[in-house]
Amino acid sequence: MKTFMLVVKILVALAAIAGIIYVIYKYGDRIVAWVKKLRTTCFCRKSDCDDFEFDFDAAEDAAIAEQTDFEG
Repeated sequence: MKTFMLVVKILVALAAIAGIIYVIYKYGDRIVAWVKKLRTTCFCRKSDCDDFEFDFDAAEDAAIAEQTDFEG
């Protein structure tokens, strides 16, 4: 009985793998398109994404100014 259950478990695992391979083969292009669509989608409110700008040069200048104030 143990051998029978082991064979059944192996067959079920092989069927699951075959099912996954079939889904990837059949719908792979749709899955890739869906993932690309998700990657380009902004999950925040649209106005927050459009209005956000950060000036790295100004932040760097402010950090340098803070350091020179403490030294002198």
